[in-house]
Amino acid sequence: MSTILSRIQMETIQPLPTTPIAHQNRCLTEEQMQMHGSEFEWYLQRYLFPSLVIFGILGNALNLSVLLDKKMQSRANTFLAMLAFADIFFLSLLVPNILANYSIFSRNWHFRMFYLSAKVHLISLANWASAVAIWCVIAVCTDRLIGIRNPLAARGHITRRKMVGLICAIVAVPGLLTAHQHVAHVCLVRAFCNGSQLYSKCLPVNQERWFAPNQSNPIIFPIIVLAILNTMLLCALRRRSKQLNNLNRNESWSQKQHKNVENGESLREGSKQPLSKFSQSSSHSSEGLNQHLLHAKTEQRVTITVALIVSMFTLTNGPSAIVHLLQNLLLTGIDQREWYNATLVCSALVIFGKASNFILFCLFSKHF
Repeated sequence: MSTILSRIQMETIQPLPTTPIAHQNRCLTEEQMQMHGSEFEWYLQRYLFPSLVIFGILGNALNLSVLLDKKMQSRANTFLAMLAFADIFFLSLLVPNILANYSIFSRNWHFRMFYLSAKVHLISLANWASAVAIWCVIAVCTDRLIGIRNPLAARGHITRRKMVGLICAIVAVPGLLTAHQHVAHVCLVRAFCNGSQLYSKCLPVNQERWFAPNQSNPIIFPIIVLAILNTMLLCALRRRSKQLNNLNRNESWSQKQHKNVENGESLREGSKQPLSKFSQSSSHSSEGLNQHLLHAKTEQRVTITVALIVSMFTLTNGPSAIVHLLQNLLLTGIDQREWYNATLVCSALVIFGKASNFILFCLFSKHF
């Protein structure tokens, strides 16, 4: 998530070397030992984020139990399963950050050693998981668009090798683009109060003019692509809805005609044979129309579910990307603290979006 990375540049970032450097004998105050940057963040981390993380992990795990079923195998479901894995991984990486806002953990020397030494890497991995999730959503949105515009191509079989290659590309490319974040900061560490208190601060190793655009490109570009694809999918969904309404009217008319034929058959015994043939033809036509309508309704339900997931993803991740872009463009002209609460709200939106997929599946998938 982009706001996680932007907060690194504003917060006191505190990874440690393997051997703490002894510093002054003076002890830090309780406020200086706190891991949160503001009171607003403290409330979010303690009361909102834990419930969203737990709900999101359990909900996505339940989604996986359905999507990984052999009867549910399809390209779209494969991408949705990858999305669920990425979201579970992302939400799990937030757990240490949440625990750091409880005094029982923040005052524990061993937890601080672990958390402060791993924080930058946890954030980098979270950004990787978020980037993978974006491309999974782009993939499933593209698959649905192909299915609507060219149903025969959508039903075509894709080889296992090609599918594995596509999955590896979705995972590996964002990993390569975000790998530099692991070494993007140099961290200074101090041990206070005779080594019982640990404190550190990290500084970016790159020049700001280089750092800002290289952080924005992997985030802004996929969001723009996703917004365009989402608009195209919603337009296609609207056209598909009109076609489905026409099919419903045709089915109603066919059933009415079939009923009229059956009524005429019982009243006119003299013309029983020809009417029977006509009735059989009408019956076969009605059955074919019913099968086509049933398939169209199933495809429509899948498309609606995908469209809602893509729309929710765009709405919850878009503000984060915009704030991150503005923050980088105005990096030399404003105080970064002014964006702190904005990035926190965007972080909450991103986490909520990752936890909401389970609700969308429950509402619109017949398998729940």
